[in-house]
Amino acid sequence: MQIRDGPKLKLQNGYNCGLVALRMVIEYLRGGASLTKEQYDQMLTVSIERGYSKQGEMFSSYNLSILSNDLFSHYADSEVIVSPSLFTVLHHLSKGLPILIPYDADSNWRPTSKTNGKRAHWAIIFGFVIPKINSTDRSSNENISKVQFESIDTLQQSDRFIYLNSNIIKFRDSDNCIEITDSNYSNRQLFEITESDVFLICQHSKSKFVQLWEYSLLKESNESLKTPNMDKQLDKDSWIIPTHLEDLQNKWIFFSNTQQ
Repeated sequence: MQIRDGPKLKLQNGYNCGLVALRMVIEYLRGGASLTKEQYDQMLTVSIERGYSKQGEMFSSYNLSILSNDLFSHYADSEVIVSPSLFTVLHHLSKGLPILIPYDADSNWRPTSKTNGKRAHWAIIFGFVIPKINSTDRSSNENISKVQFESIDTLQQSDRFIYLNSNIIKFRDSDNCIEITDSNYSNRQLFEITESDVFLICQHSKSKFVQLWEYSLLKESNESLKTPNMDKQLDKDSWIIPTHLEDLQNKWIFFSNTQQ
């Protein structure tokens, strides 16, 4: 498992999940220090002035990333990554850095891919769990019955790796092969993992509880974002909603901390 204390909960009030999600990310990167009302009001004001939003709704990962970089560059830097690989996501999270992901929400706010974007929502990812390699009784797990042990001297600089507690996980050859090495670099365990083996620790502005969602489910939900709720899309006095959701589909926002 890779997790640090989660973002400070903020429940949305109305149709402002995009800005509320960004606020939680910035406060998370500030170590939990809250933004002032004036800072949040500035987020909304700038969004309205630029034509991004009317109530805090955000239907573009690019616009939300630009807003963050323009207003909070002294706290965080953000970048939109298109269709990130499993390794890219886990590597980022293993450094304690959050990701904002748009997804389509089911009636219980879990990710779904059934409605193609009609309930588009934002979630913060701030950790992950891989039960296959976190099992305390690995010998009883049929999925990892083939484990190889081999002594190694050191990690090569060119190796792609993430930290997991006191261990090092290294991705070998392809993104679905990982190698776990203890902190003394003495033993190596080789696992085959797929996206279905990974669970993401998430939070969003419609729940008071931390969520544990299947990686594959959340990814599929993000990939399914195509068409918004047309009833809301036609109400141009209340919201700015595009006809298509290409600026959300496959677009994840990766955040890094710029504070020293």
